[in-house]
Amino acid sequence: MTLGPRGAAYFTGRPVRSARIASDPASDVEGDPTGCGDVLGASVVASLAAGAPLEEALRLGTRMGARNVTHRGATGLRDHLLGRLSPV
Repeated sequence: MTLGPRGAAYFTGRPVRSARIASDPASDVEGDPTGCGDVLGASVVASLAAGAPLEEALRLGTRMGARNVTHRGATGLRDHLLGRLSPV
């Protein structure tokens, strides 16, 4: 579950585990939150599919979701998330 600037929380099945993953400091930046949850979710799913442990995938997801706040629109978003210069 996304918690906006507070990061994300999760719980698992058996055995039951839960935790909160802190957000990246970039989430304190004012910007456009549109799509941040989508970016977080896509990053988590891609990481899990690549074999990453759950908490590592969630840390990446919160970092990418926070980075998304600083980018408006979809044009050039991939490059922006990868830390590259994006055409505006």
